[in-house]
Amino acid sequence: MIMIVNGYNLTPGADLPGAQLSDVWLIAAGLRDIKLDGASLSHSNLREIDLRGASLIRADLTAAHLSSAHLQNSNFRMALLVGAILVNADLTYSHLANADLRGADLRRACLIRANLSNVNALGADCSMADFSNTSLEHSRLQDSSLHYVKMCRACLTGANFRNACLTSSDLTDSVLVGADLSGADLSNSYLVGADLSRANLSGANLSGANLKRAVVHEANFYRANLAGCCLSEAELWNSNLDGADLTDATLAGANLKNNTSRYTRGLYGR
Repeated sequence: MIMIVNGYNLTPGADLPGAQLSDVWLIAAGLRDIKLDGASLSHSNLREIDLRGASLIRADLTAAHLSSAHLQNSNFRMALLVGAILVNADLTYSHLANADLRGADLRRACLIRANLSNVNALGADCSMADFSNTSLEHSRLQDSSLHYVKMCRACLTGANFRNACLTSSDLTDSVLVGADLSGADLSNSYLVGADLSRANLSGANLSGANLKRAVVHEANFYRANLAGCCLSEAELWNSNLDGADLTDATLAGANLKNNTSRYTRGLYGR
């Protein structure tokens, strides 16, 4: 079926660079493999659209409505998705490197094995989204909502989670080397086997979190809340625990070699 919108023939696989499609309704449209690089789709209603395999490099999707959209294997590299609604969208294996997702709504979205390296998702709502096996290297997620998010085995090297809310999130076996988690809320989260080497967790809330077998070399826990945290068998070499609260934390088998721990509560009977 051929759809003609704003003079453009919208068909699966069509090549329409720079198409002007702002404020259009394409609900549940089937447009697999379409090429819309540099196109403008801002404020468009694209709910349940099928854009599997589509290319939208540098496209403008500001405030577009993409809830429950089928976006697997699509390319949104450097796309503008500020304020876009992607609730329940499926972005499995999609490419979003360097995309702008500030203030986007990604609640319950599926981003398994997607590439989100260097994205700007400041203030985005990613609650209950699935980022398992996803790359978020050097991404900016400051002040974002990540309640109950899944980031198992995700690559989060150098990512910025400053003041983000990650309560009850699952970061099992994730790589957070050099990540900034200062002021973040990670209470009751799972970081079993995670690599937090050189991460900044100053002022972070890790109360009730599970860091069993985590690798935490040279990390900064200055004034962090680790009350009731599980650090069994964790490798905490050369980490800064100054002013941290370890009240009721479990440290069985943990390696605390060469740590700085002045004014630390709950450590060595303090």
